[in-house]
Amino acid sequence: MVEDSPQNLGAYRGGGEGMSKGWKEMDLFEVDWKWLVVLDACRYDFMLEAWPGPGRVEARLSPASCTVEFLRHLRPIPGSCVITGHPFLLRRKDLFDHIIDVGFDYDLGTCPPAYITGYVLRNITRLARFKRVVLWYLQPHHPLIADPRACVPVGTPGTQVYWCYKELHEAGILWGAYSKTLKLVVRSVKMMLPMLVETGTVVITSDHGEGLGKPYTPDEEPVYSHPCGRKELEVRLVPWIVIGGGRD
Repeated sequence: MVEDSPQNLGAYRGGGEGMSKGWKEMDLFEVDWKWLVVLDACRYDFMLEAWPGPGRVEARLSPASCTVEFLRHLRPIPGSCVITGHPFLLRRKDLFDHIIDVGFDYDLGTCPPAYITGYVLRNITRLARFKRVVLWYLQPHHPLIADPRACVPVGTPGTQVYWCYKELHEAGILWGAYSKTLKLVVRSVKMMLPMLVETGTVVITSDHGEGLGKPYTPDEEPVYSHPCGRKELEVRLVPWIVIGGGRD
């Protein structure tokens, strides 16, 4: 990592905000956004390196360490449309007024970024009519599609993912595969960003972090993947980027 690596993140802690360690807790509606871009399982520290701008990468403490928990905290969003291929989102009509399924690549074991970005680029005028639009990408969640050695399909049992991640970490593959997969989805988001900003404020964030065996602080145990019910910063600290609305 660059100067904002985990061992130096203490400089970013706020004055008593959030939990005891000082991180600001996530409030999805602290900004009146038009577009909410969710990068599933995105860590704050890796996003500091991956995001080229515009906007400043801030940190937020997610209320959850897995998607299921995050959705329990999410209240219904009136006038909303969610665009995704995420299996957990496709059945949540209680949270979103409209759900658009862009499909799933069963060979890759995920919904690639191009599925969502391509849909938005083709339908920007229609989508801009909604009050709020959520673009929920499955990257950088596994499978880490930027590296064929790290392709663990979505839906793989948690115990199996744990041991796979641990082996990839010990082999020196995991961090690079995760970083490359994150940069892949960032490039996809950047393709459509100018069109989004023309119609309203954009927020880019995540539902939870990701355990890569890379703790933020020496007093925390390493985590692999993102088990539910965990408090470690690896799986709770996520990026928060606001673009438009006078913030970028």
